[in-house]
Amino acid sequence: MTRDVQFTRREAISLFSLAALTGAAGLAGCSSDGSSKTATAGGSCTDTAIKLGTNGDCQNINPILAVDSDGYWRTDLMFDPMVLIDPKSLAPVPNLAKKWDISTDGKTYTFTLDPRAKFQDGSPLTSRDVEFTIMSMLDPGYTGPFQTYWARLEGADAVIKGSAKTLPGLQTPDDHTIKMVLSQPYAGFLTVIARQLKPLPAHLLEGKGPLTTSSPFSQRPVGSGQYQFKNWARGNLFAADANARYWQGAPCMKSITQTIIPDMNTLNQALVSGQLDASIVPPPSALPQLRQDSALHVYEVAPQYAEGLWFNLQRAPFKGNAKLRQAIAAGVDFVAFQKQFMYIKDPTPSSFYSYASWAYDAKAAAVPQYDPERAKSLLVEAGHPGGQGVEFEIITNAGNAYRAQEQTYVQAQLQKLGLKVSVKQSEWGDFISSVTKGNFDVAAISIGSAIPDPTALDFAFVTNGAINYGKYSNPEVDRLLAEAGAATDQAKRKELYSRVQAILAQDLPLIPSAWYPNYLVIKKTFGNVDPAVIGPYWNIGKYSSI
Repeated sequence: MTRDVQFTRREAISLFSLAALTGAAGLAGCSSDGSSKTATAGGSCTDTAIKLGTNGDCQNINPILAVDSDGYWRTDLMFDPMVLIDPKSLAPVPNLAKKWDISTDGKTYTFTLDPRAKFQDGSPLTSRDVEFTIMSMLDPGYTGPFQTYWARLEGADAVIKGSAKTLPGLQTPDDHTIKMVLSQPYAGFLTVIARQLKPLPAHLLEGKGPLTTSSPFSQRPVGSGQYQFKNWARGNLFAADANARYWQGAPCMKSITQTIIPDMNTLNQALVSGQLDASIVPPPSALPQLRQDSALHVYEVAPQYAEGLWFNLQRAPFKGNAKLRQAIAAGVDFVAFQKQFMYIKDPTPSSFYSYASWAYDAKAAAVPQYDPERAKSLLVEAGHPGGQGVEFEIITNAGNAYRAQEQTYVQAQLQKLGLKVSVKQSEWGDFISSVTKGNFDVAAISIGSAIPDPTALDFAFVTNGAINYGKYSNPEVDRLLAEAGAATDQAKRKELYSRVQAILAQDLPLIPSAWYPNYLVIKKTFGNVDPAVIGPYWNIGKYSSI
């Protein structure tokens, strides 16, 4: 059967969805040859530039190796994904793949590439590039986070083990056709997996061995997106210029510079003084002032994800001790924290799946709420009466005001129960390296997003998942997530995800501590700004000067 995409081609190419954890960039209202200089909603596209501020640099800018939100965002600027996500319906819409067919059993996807697609060096983008990119992620030497995605293709296990060079689940009958066959149906294949497939230029990379973060291409990539790499000074700034030859028409925003300012308060000062044009990481304490600034507009949309306190389940004191984890959850008043430090007047208790997702079940996902007496009882059940013998460190990235305040707040609350808690902050690269290597007790970091489809969060909770930082493993959760991913009926899927959330609320591999605000603070001199749940910057390429 043919997927009814619900969009005209003209509407579809106006979207440029960014990564599920960050947002996306969109095309300007320009003619197909990029000749128009007027934005769709008024304002000028001529020489429009924007200076963004962020508080952490990414680890790399290679689309098959990116592991953090800024990495996803930057690769989305420079590389086109196979499909896009509509910011309102969260449905997949065409991009590199101008159409697709899905077999009646839900296992076979046949994509037709847009023949106009080109890389920034002028070379055509073909099925060869798609095949090369997928095979690179299945290579035994691959070190990125997406191999589990593509392990769903028939025959992928043999390629991963190094015993095969081809697989029956990936076929390219001609330059513009790609057939992908899954071992079983997967509801998030289009919106999660195909959405993250950003083809690499095979003609530049074939025969040069597995890509690593230190490969020349990873430092200065060539993609097919509406922006092309200009400069990356690690720990300082990233810059990209509009691709004037972009195959879907040049974007309105001509230049994007992202400056890294680790301290949120210093970043805020640069925003208020006009040195920066926009930021999505304002410190909570500055929000009242920012809302009153006549030069700035503060947007807020539903959160993509919650912040979390991840327990390392591979070592003491949290390994095999759910009661201790429950005691900590009951011993911290996270609702009061959100009111006092995040300036949320009436906070919804945070959970594993965003309340913007249809999979969210407030009742099933209810983690232990603040109850110090219950916390004391749980400590006894955990074998640590009065907190005896419990000592651990909470780590996070330096400069993040949300997480720094959370660290000290949790430390103070748990000390009342007799637990010895220390805190540590380090530069983002060092922090995320410690987390991914398991060198931590508790890590304050986001959970991940269930937007646009709850399968996007599977890899936080399945055994050996790519973002399963604490190494949580529950065979029943694995089974339920696999069943939910293979189901086609949303009501059935919701019931399965409710059961998953109920188990997580008891096992507590992490504590969802607070909804991470989805803010965009931007000068009022920019037009066509339209933040959405998929990300505040989802249509940044469409911004104009007014």
